[in-house]
Amino acid sequence: MRTTDKNKRYPIPGFHYEISMNGELWNTNTGRLIRPGSDGRYLLRKQKRMYRFTYGRLLYAAEHGICPDSIKGIVIMTEDKKTVLTTRGDYCKKVIIPFRHGSSQRDLVQRYREAVCIAEVMIDFYEEGNMEEMVSAFTIYESKVKGYMYSGGFTNSQDVIKEAWQSIITRVISGVSEKKLFTIDPYNYLRRCVRSYFSERKRERMALVGTPERRKGQMTYDEIMEAL
Repeated sequence: MRTTDKNKRYPIPGFHYEISMNGELWNTNTGRLIRPGSDGRYLLRKQKRMYRFTYGRLLYAAEHGICPDSIKGIVIMTEDKKTVLTTRGDYCKKVIIPFRHGSSQRDLVQRYREAVCIAEVMIDFYEEGNMEEMVSAFTIYESKVKGYMYSGGFTNSQDVIKEAWQSIITRVISGVSEKKLFTIDPYNYLRRCVRSYFSERKRERMALVGTPERRKGQMTYDEIMEAL
């Protein structure tokens, strides 16, 4: 199935849908383009029953000629957009659970040093009001966090990833500014925020685009950027 033509459509076994390498899903009965939901998954119908699948699972099904609802395990997307089938246990070890126990002594020492630096940045923010360094302590991980959203199977939509990042970083910076958040491990804290964010969207079933979230007194993403 691998091809350079990203617009070519491939049938999904057992369903009246076709999928392309550029992330587009089409209903072959209606010709309608299906867009992902707020949790990044696609809603498909088969025999009056609705199914919700990730883009990776649908692509894996099309590549291997099997029904997506019969796949046992979890399908993840690698950085080069290849689909890989893994068990739930391996997925939790490699994606969900941060890498901790296998760290060498040097890695642990480095992490403690980074934690000390973060603590100094936070202290400087609260005592001197240096917002730029405080914000940078989190935004420096933007590309890694966005990559985690993609590789972790949360979504393959760049628009959803962008919206999710802006919502998460807004909440985090506001939480620090309002003295409601304490962390000396920004990256892993942001990863937890990603999981919470998509779990929340899954429950609420609300559209991401056009629904800015702003709690009372919370700074918006644009306000944070303007303050730097």
